[in-house]
Amino acid sequence: METYSKSWLANKFDVDRRSIDTYISEVYEPCHINGKRHEWSIAVAAIALAPLLITRGKVELGDDDERDPERMEPINRKHHYDAELKKAQVEALQRSLIPVEEVRETAATAFKSLSLGLDIIPDRIELECGLASDQIKSMTRIIAEHKSNLMADLLGEFQ
Repeated sequence: METYSKSWLANKFDVDRRSIDTYISEVYEPCHINGKRHEWSIAVAAIALAPLLITRGKVELGDDDERDPERMEPINRKHHYDAELKKAQVEALQRSLIPVEEVRETAATAFKSLSLGLDIIPDRIELECGLASDQIKSMTRIIAEHKSNLMADLLGEFQ
């Protein structure tokens, strides 16, 4: 584990050495002693200085770890969205992200195949089992209702 001096930590965290003394030296034992020089790890320094940095506005607290692009400087926002675009392109190439149109086409093909299969069930049962026509009509009505519900659910997913 690397350790750092008071001066280095003060410079890195943009605080003065007195803050390092107050927040780190008086509370935490040094991680390493190099002669007279006391050193601490960056993790200890970050934990110790967190209250100071938060109150000074150097660290933003949010509900999640991601930064809000709308609060970024314009150039950083551009870099953020460029990175997001490249990420989406890579995911599309790796097939972990599938374009919406392709999903719609696949779902439509699957629904069409399912619909055709359901449509022939009453005819097949009539021929193979000899059911009465009123039973076949009832079955056709029930299948049509289920197809309508399935179609409504499917359309609701894509809107």
